[in-house]
Amino acid sequence: MCALRLSFFVGLGLSCILLTTSRRMLVPLIGNESIDLELMDATWRYIMIRSLGMPAAAMIGTSQAACLGLEDNQTPFKIILSAAGLNLFLDVLLVGQQRFPWIGGTAGAAWATIFSQYLAVGLFLRNFTST
Repeated sequence: MCALRLSFFVGLGLSCILLTTSRRMLVPLIGNESIDLELMDATWRYIMIRSLGMPAAAMIGTSQAACLGLEDNQTPFKIILSAAGLNLFLDVLLVGQQRFPWIGGTAGAAWATIFSQYLAVGLFLRNFTST
């Protein structure tokens, strides 16, 4: 559990960095200042929403490594499959919602990914506490 706690804080740190610097980093990373403002806003929203999932992403990687270190390849497979199924379902549900810019389109894909990542974290935690 110490490694999961550490990965949570590392992910939280990465999330804070992205939340505070993503707007300034977009143009240099893309390399083109003539990008449409609407596209730039959609990209920024996606990054902002996805940055909220950084703690989950770090914890998932740590959890998978722990399972594989214990020679358990079935648990990560089942959990990631469940998370991917939820992600697909939420993508279909949320991406088409164009009325709200922070919910539909690319933002919807970001929310779907975050929800599925936190589901995976919850399933990994349940697995670790039950054994």
